[in-house]
Amino acid sequence: MFLWLIVVKLEINMRFYLFLQAFSLILCCFSFFSCKKALVVNDVWETESIRSRMNKLLEYAVWTDEIEPERLSVPLSDGVKKSPLAAAASTSVNPVPVYPSIDGFGSLDTTELPLELRNLVFSFCSALFSVNGVDSLMQKENLFLLALFYSDIYRMIPSLASDKDKNVDVESVLIGQPFFKGGEYDVPVRICLKSTQLDVHVFGAFLQNKWAITQIQLSKWSAR
Repeated sequence: MFLWLIVVKLEINMRFYLFLQAFSLILCCFSFFSCKKALVVNDVWETESIRSRMNKLLEYAVWTDEIEPERLSVPLSDGVKKSPLAAAASTSVNPVPVYPSIDGFGSLDTTELPLELRNLVFSFCSALFSVNGVDSLMQKENLFLLALFYSDIYRMIPSLASDKDKNVDVESVLIGQPFFKGGEYDVPVRICLKSTQLDVHVFGAFLQNKWAITQIQLSKWSAR
C-alpha cells in the first residue's frame, strides 16, 4: 500500500513537471510574438510621426520672396555673351553667306553675275595672251579697244611684248564682285601669269541675243 502511494505521487509530480514545461514553452512563444508585434507597431508609429512632422513643417514654413524673379523668365541665350558672328547668325533665319575677299582686289562674291557671262569672262581672260587671240569673244564694233589694251600692256611690260607671238600661259583667273550700270557689267578680274600679275576690268553686255565682251581696261599690274 505504501509503495503504491509512492508510485502515484511520482506520477503526479511527473505530470505536473510536464505541465510546467509546456506552460513555460507556451509563455515563451506568446512573449516572442508579442514583442515582435510591438516592434512592428512601434516602427509604424515612428514612421507616421516623421511623416506628420514633415507635413507640419511644410504647412507652417515661412517662405521668403524670390530674388530677382524677372530673371527666371529671361531665355538663357539672352544672358550668354555671343561673338559678333554668332549674334549676326542668330538674328536672321536665313543668314547672309560670307564670301572671301582679297586685299587690294575686293570681294569674290559673283552671285550677281550671270553664269553665262561669268564663263565668258573666264574664257576671255584665260586666252588673253594666246596665239589664237580672243577677237571672236569681243564685240566687233569694239575690237579697236582690245588693240589699245594690248598696246598699253606691251608698252608697260616689255617681257610680255617679247612673247606676244607665243602662247603665254595664264596660271589663274580670279573673278571679283561685279558692278552693273547702264545695261553693262563691270567685272574686276585678276590674271596671274608666271612672272606678272594683272588687275583688269572686263565689261560685258547682252547684245543681239548673246553675251559679248565690250571692253577691257588695265587697272594695275605688278611683278610676281
